[in-house]
Amino acid sequence: MGVIEDPSGATCYLVLVGLLVALPLYQMNILTFSDFYRNRFEPRVELLSSLCMVPFYFGWITAQLVALGILFQAVTYIPTLDDIWIGIAVVLIYLHWRAVADIHH
Repeated sequence: MGVIEDPSGATCYLVLVGLLVALPLYQMNILTFSDFYRNRFEPRVELLSSLCMVPFYFGWITAQLVALGILFQAVTYIPTLDDIWIGIAVVLIYLHWRAVADIHH
């Protein structure tokens, strides 16, 4: 029974967070929680919250890059470590492209 509850519970959670948290933040033109703290309090609080979040995001980003590498490995049959580097390159190229597009927009 736990196998049935796990994906449905995660789905319900994501939908609720999307509707109750992400949608209001999106409507306020807020992209990060630090943006929220800047708007609610002051820029020093934004900086402090950003500094507190950075160490924890290393683990999160690492997990995402490993998952991307495993996904690429399943498709390309290239070793996973090489696919992780390919994933990093794809992410950096995309971020650069977005930054350039935002500057010219």
